Amino acid sequence: MTGIDYSDIKRAYKMESLQAGGTKRYVKYSEKPLIEPTLSVEKQMMKKPGETLKKKSKITPLRLFLAFAMVAFLMTIWVWETTFVRQGLMEVERLKDQKMEIEKTNEAIQTEITKLSNYDRISKIATEKLRMIPAKEKPGVIFMDADKAGWIDKKNE
Repeated sequence: MTGIDYSDIKRAYKMESLQAGGTKRYVKYSEKPLIEPTLSVEKQMMKKPGETLKKKSKITPLRLFLAFAMVAFLMTIWVWETTFVRQGLMEVERLKDQKMEIEKTNEAIQTEITKLSNYDRISKIATEKLRMIPAKEKPGVIFMDADKAGWIDKKNE
């Protein structure tokens, strides 16, 4: 056995309360208290029977107007901020489109530069249109170190 059986004690308690004239189990909690818990004892003592103390309403027309004005102001700020953000996003999208167009144009120009700077094309134009004699060797490019170039410039001065 793991517990104690209190069922007889509970039944006896119920019978006692019913014999004492109690029709409800929690009769004392259903009665109205003698002293109202919201008012101080001094105010309740000064109060006449049947008289209720009027509380001042904290919601005045001025406070209601101020609350409405504050809500309207905050909503206006929110709408303005949302509009500002949307305009910024539209500007970003427009700039992205413009960037893509410029990149395409740049790529087309780079392709045209490569096509026009072909050595065979330049030599063909030079011999046919300008009646120039072709070079015996292909032209080369000489790369020079920047430090050496500065040394040469100082030496020539």
